[in-house]
Amino acid sequence: MFHTYFGSISDHDRHQDWVLKRVWACDSIKPSDLPRDARFYYGMAVSVGGDILPATLEKMVEICDTVFIDI
Repeated sequence: MFHTYFGSISDHDRHQDWVLKRVWACDSIKPSDLPRDARFYYGMAVSVGGDILPATLEKMVEICDTVFIDI
């Protein structure tokens, strides 16, 4: 869960400054969380706060033909 904090807007500057703070996070995604005995054409690993473990990425590479990773 994230909270977003917006700065004030002045008449001269219409751009808002904002801060995104993580206030709660789930457990990391483990290799055992992935489907067993399955093959996929594509996999996507989009980590927000270190929630995908390296071992999970290794498992994705094993079960997917192509893996897209957003670092």
